[in-house]
Amino acid sequence: PQADRLVMVLTLAPEQTVGWNQASPADYLDWKSQSRSFEEMTAWQWYGWNITGNGDPEKLSGARIPSNFFDTVGAMPAMGRPFRPEEEQPGHDQEAILSYGLWQRRFGSDPNIVGKTMTLDHKTCDIVGVMGKDFAFPVGVELWRPLALTPEEQTLRSDHYMMPMGRLKPGIPLREAAAEIITIEGRLQKQFPQSETGWSVKVLPV
Repeated sequence: PQADRLVMVLTLAPEQTVGWNQASPADYLDWKSQSRSFEEMTAWQWYGWNITGNGDPEKLSGARIPSNFFDTVGAMPAMGRPFRPEEEQPGHDQEAILSYGLWQRRFGSDPNIVGKTMTLDHKTCDIVGVMGKDFAFPVGVELWRPLALTPEEQTLRSDHYMMPMGRLKPGIPLREAAAEIITIEGRLQKQFPQSETGWSVKVLPV
């Protein structure tokens, strides 16, 4: 719903003029905490897991997401629940939400799947939800897991692997949000010149 208010907040590397890059975890967290143009800001990290048991081993395409991801996009699981804030803590992130297609293909459309477990990378994982048939975001994702950033990751600026996304507040145009993010990034460049110098920010409609 209201997809016109969803924007990506991405980066350009030094001397890059076309395309875009992902963002560092620390930049994403700073943009999220300091910006006022967004109703919600969330992100995802592309990820893959190996599923074993209940059929042949298989590599699944997935995303690690914060607990506010589904609130931000405006879609809730058709069965079960979204992730909880406490599941963003390292060691408390052994949950999964299935895509509709994965639920059908791998679990035989089991109507009682919520509350059962699956094995991902040799670890037991609790299935807490299944998304609806028409939900496919990010495209190609079959499985969502909580984004549990370690304390080290939360201050990491040298690696760029986050895909930040925000929902604009009603009445806030994209250009205003972009100007605010550029201002925040300017402050970060002064604060962290070693990792931020030369980088710039690009705000794009989803």
